[in-house]
Amino acid sequence: MSEQRPVPSQMSVWKCVVSCSAVAAVVASPQAVVFQQIEDSVTNSTQNAMHDVVAKCEIVGYTAEWQRKAYITFFTMYMMIVPAIIMGFCYVSIIHTICSRRAQGAPEMMF
Repeated sequence: MSEQRPVPSQMSVWKCVVSCSAVAAVVASPQAVVFQQIEDSVTNSTQNAMHDVVAKCEIVGYTAEWQRKAYITFFTMYMMIVPAIIMGFCYVSIIHTICSRRAQGAPEMMF
């Protein structure tokens, strides 16, 4: 027999969605301060007299090189490495659950 869990109420689902959105906004907020879009004039190689205006995104929030390195390291951790670990754990958990149910003789699921 499989374990039956109650279906979450619609209110608890909305609380989860709102709280996840709030955490995402807080975590992403340093991006608005650290990066700044600037316009730079670039000389066209075919016609030296013409200048093209190019929009660039530059890091402007740091005064020392170590601060930029620390930010990039932290950003890489919470945007790439931590989610990869969580997804790996979830995949292993799903595979373990499927294999254990198959070993118990549970019928195959048809989709």
